[in-house]
Amino acid sequence: MIFSMIGELSHAKGVHVLVESILKMSFIQGVEYHFVGSSTNDGADAFPLVEDLCKRRGDVKYHGYIDDMKNYLGGVNVVISCSIEQEALPTTLIEAIASGCLICTTMTGGAKEIVNVSPGSFVIEPNSISICQVLNEIIKLDEDAIQNLTNGNYKAACQYFTLDGQIQKISMLYKRFC
Repeated sequence: MIFSMIGELSHAKGVHVLVESILKMSFIQGVEYHFVGSSTNDGADAFPLVEDLCKRRGDVKYHGYIDDMKNYLGGVNVVISCSIEQEALPTTLIEAIASGCLICTTMTGGAKEIVNVSPGSFVIEPNSISICQVLNEIIKLDEDAIQNLTNGNYKAACQYFTLDGQIQKISMLYKRFC
């Protein structure tokens, strides 16, 4: 099973929280943790944490930036988004759902609005205890349960991201605020 954090390796993306969580996890045969993305140059870079984690644990891999995300996501089971700050539109999560991945994301704005509608999405508090709990919960799932959740994710996303679905959401917002 592959868990993957995809995005900028920064404090705002919660990389430090995920690193702390992985350090608390027991080594489990067949479970890997991947980091995909580039480091930042703004002083909030979390790459040194990821680099150190890779040295300390054989089940952690760093891939850097990947051009062919569709191909990469085909081999990933769970995409983790640990952002501690609000995001606009986390397109990685949309791509992950379309690729049949389970989603584990924090309750920050942007991400939760996308995944709240999906049965194969786990929305959690941005702390290592919550992350460890959900990772352990996912690891215990059997293949059928994972397949059912990913199918549910995909179906929910197909309904949510249709033009009719978006018109319905905009109409609800209009009625609520006007």
